[in-house]
Amino acid sequence: MENVPVVSAAALSDSPGWLLTLLSILGVIGAGLQFTALVPRVWGFFKMNSVGDYPFVPILSIALQCFVWSAYGYLIRDFSVFGLNAYGCFLGCFYCLIYFRTMPAQRQKIFLISLCSVLVIVIAGFCVSMIPSIIDLGYDKDIIGKMAMAGSIALFAAPLVAMGQVIRARSCASMSLPLLLAALLSSHSWFFYGLLKPDLNIWLPNGIGSGLNWIQAILFAVFLPMDIKRKRAMKKLSEQNPTSPVSSPDEDSSLIHNQAPSPTPERAV
Repeated sequence: MENVPVVSAAALSDSPGWLLTLLSILGVIGAGLQFTALVPRVWGFFKMNSVGDYPFVPILSIALQCFVWSAYGYLIRDFSVFGLNAYGCFLGCFYCLIYFRTMPAQRQKIFLISLCSVLVIVIAGFCVSMIPSIIDLGYDKDIIGKMAMAGSIALFAAPLVAMGQVIRARSCASMSLPLLLAALLSSHSWFFYGLLKPDLNIWLPNGIGSGLNWIQAILFAVFLPMDIKRKRAMKKLSEQNPTSPVSSPDEDSSLIHNQAPSPTPERAV
């Protein structure tokens, strides 16, 4: 019986440098597009001087997640991880500033309490993570990595809720194909990058994210033909009865638009 070769972590870590570089570049492009995708929406907040019903969790999560991931990237001396998330942290802080400036006064207190609570948890986590470094135990980097990984996995609740809303509405009108493609590119690139490093903190959350993105891609493929048929039927109906108002799939899925679903949360690596 032939011996089946087993690929070890050491063999993966000997992967050619150009492959890791290529994967990191693709990951930076995909995640960078995800981070930047909120710019038009946030600019709309500024112009309208209102955030409407848009929740603050996606805005806040970008800044905090990217802060933790950039710290991890710096500690492991991986400057593709550090640079990408430093950019995401800058954008996240800008988004939070605009969001806070344009949100209703009664919601500002909730936003500040949530922000302060999360900051206390993050700072406490950093202080605890520095103890091993101070007493030379040498696993402080892994604690920061586990914090970043746990935060990324916790944020997967957002796409699960969004997928439930899409299924209930039986419409993909709220989904953005370019953003979905960017999420697929980012999660797959960082998944394979983490495998080749190898780094559990990178590949595990991105492996889960890749699976969720594929589920959303399947939902998009299933409901897109239905949306096209509905639009054609409504167009035909409006031509036959030009005076009667006809609702569109976009209006039927307004709840989804207000909840602002996205292919996996805007998270780093």
